[in-house]
Amino acid sequence: MTRCRVGRFSIEGSNDHRARHDVLTGLPNRRFLMETSETLGSHSMVFAIVDIDHFKIVNDTHGHRIGDVVLQTVGALMATHLAAYGMVGRLGGEEFALIAPEASAEQVIAGLSELLRTVEATPIVASGVTIHVTLSAGVAIRKVSEPFDKAYAEADAALYRAKRVGRNRIELARST
Repeated sequence: MTRCRVGRFSIEGSNDHRARHDVLTGLPNRRFLMETSETLGSHSMVFAIVDIDHFKIVNDTHGHRIGDVVLQTVGALMATHLAAYGMVGRLGGEEFALIAPEASAEQVIAGLSELLRTVEATPIVASGVTIHVTLSAGVAIRKVSEPFDKAYAEADAALYRAKRVGRNRIELARST
């Protein structure tokens, strides 16, 4: 058994690290994030979905290997800036998430704001190519006893609103 901590919560899992972690970034994968959200049961939490803006252009212009370096770099920056708030993971593609059962929305938004500024200011160099990317994020709060799916849908809608109104920004779910 392995044990993972998300705030004061401890989650036990099987020894199969590969089944619960993204091979490219080393972060918890979508499956492990969803399992974690279920084990938190009725606890409230802040949930954020973070997406790399215009990532398809990076892959189409520079190739998937350079896109992989961008994903790895963004994942590492997210872990550095957000791990203190909870569990950072990769949902898939260019989407990442944060499950924060003990942080306030204000704390998470402050951490995300710092992350967005850092990513925007950090050139990513791969195979002699320098790439600049930005991030957009949607944030929702799961209230006590609400299903996680509701927070997920709200964070996803907030993310798409951030993309529609200009990207490189954070949007809070409207019901939050």
